[in-house]
Amino acid sequence: MKLKFPKIKVSELKFLRLPRWGIILIVVLGILGLAFIFRSLFVAALVNGRPVFRVQVISELEKQSGKTALDSLVSNQLILQEAFKKNIVIPTADVDNEVTRVEGLLKEQGTNLQDALTSQGLTMADWRDQIKIQMMLEKLLADKLTVTDAEIQDYFTKNKDVFDKNAKLADVKDQIIGQLKQQKLRDAYMIWIQDLKSKAKINYFINY
Repeated sequence: MKLKFPKIKVSELKFLRLPRWGIILIVVLGILGLAFIFRSLFVAALVNGRPVFRVQVISELEKQSGKTALDSLVSNQLILQEAFKKNIVIPTADVDNEVTRVEGLLKEQGTNLQDALTSQGLTMADWRDQIKIQMMLEKLLADKLTVTDAEIQDYFTKNKDVFDKNAKLADVKDQIIGQLKQQKLRDAYMIWIQDLKSKAKINYFINY
């Protein structure tokens, strides 16, 4: 047995009509509500009820360190492009291992990783990106980072006061190699990145 429902003509439907002032009120309340929810996108702080707008903060930061920040971003982009050209990919597991290693070192020093990142104004995502860039750079400049036994011995002889007085070369060899590689990486990077920039087509739309 089929149920029959009465047919309703469109002309018989009655719609609720709000007065114009009611619609305006709803819109205004909606805007105010959104402004409150997303207030941090526009207002950075309130000083005795007077706002310090986020755009003011950004403007001041650009004045103070805009050139340095932009130069760093340009350099990172060049590193990423070169890594892509040479098919260099950093596995997530490698980044995870480095995070774990540093976290362990900080714990030994009584420091929390999250606190260390916060003190530098970094999020975990920011730091992981930095680690990935660093690893890419090490692979790109791997041929410049060779450390010889003579360099290790020379470093140990000239920096004995840095190590424990009873330390032997074998005990601190890995630490010395790490230090020397970082020095070589910094020196090689400065030359390499300047050469890349001179050959790249970089259009600046903001001058600091």
